[in-house]
Amino acid sequence: MPDHFSDKPTQRHSSLRQLALSLAAVVFGLLPSFGNTANSESLPIAVGIDPTFVAFFVAKQEKLFEKHGLDVQLVTFGPGGAMIDGMMAGQAVMTASTETSHIVRMAHADIRALGLVGESGDNLKLVANAATDKPEKIKKLGVVPGGVFEYLSSVTLKTYGLDPASVEMVKSGPPELPALLARGDIDAFWLFEPFPTMVVQQQGGRVLARSKDVGYTYGFWVSAMGDWLKDNGPTAHKVMSALADACAITTANPELAAEAVQAQVKIPTAQTIDFLKEVRCNVRDFTDGDLASYDAIADFLSEAKITATRVDVRSKVETGFYTK
Repeated sequence: MPDHFSDKPTQRHSSLRQLALSLAAVVFGLLPSFGNTANSESLPIAVGIDPTFVAFFVAKQEKLFEKHGLDVQLVTFGPGGAMIDGMMAGQAVMTASTETSHIVRMAHADIRALGLVGESGDNLKLVANAATDKPEKIKKLGVVPGGVFEYLSSVTLKTYGLDPASVEMVKSGPPELPALLARGDIDAFWLFEPFPTMVVQQQGGRVLARSKDVGYTYGFWVSAMGDWLKDNGPTAHKVMSALADACAITTANPELAAEAVQAQVKIPTAQTIDFLKEVRCNVRDFTDGDLASYDAIADFLSEAKITATRVDVRSKVETGFYTK
């Protein structure tokens, strides 16, 4: 899984990410703009380059969009929230990403959340060096700044009774965290797979917790720009229906789904199959419990000055959109 969880639109954390974003920008600049595609030949939907977008890749591979009367063009973007940025800039009319990446950008644009297409309380893991056998022993915590990993770090301190003054937060991009752990610069960090497994296998590290252990389950939102959605609600609903069909296929046949991911973005099938063991592919509407969780994230983002003001998430969520 990529770092959908980590970035502000104006913040980047590593030379690797800079390169990826530069390449994405080149592609981005060559694409046409789609302010309203009601009369266009194809519907541009922004996606990333990893198994998180499995439902989109299966829907494309199995011609499920066509089944629902749609001609969909999947427009590929780089890491972080680049696909949301692309939608905001008019390069696509719909996309998907984690709730935190969306909420950060909702402060700057009329983005509407339509429902979930994936969720997991297992894929984000707190991994530590061999000497740190429980969270209470953490003295230096590696943190990817600007999003859910800062939120998870804050919740971790509260969950395990750690004094914030006694734990040093070492900010870094995802690719650098395993090296920092190996050098002893940090004791632990939160991150998505495959990084935790790499640390366990290559450094003798250990997984201390999964995000559900500290009360967090990430949601993978499907979203659209508000002005486009006003005139194209039925089209957006057809996209959600195609993704629901794709999730049903993914759940029933992970191997087929993994092959679709490999065909679209060249991810090894074994990596996708491992990913699907920890992530639920399922299209559904938002629940009251979801909204309470998003309120807590919005509160944190505001208090941490990641957003200038608190985002009113509930006003941006199209409750009941999928089942209407």
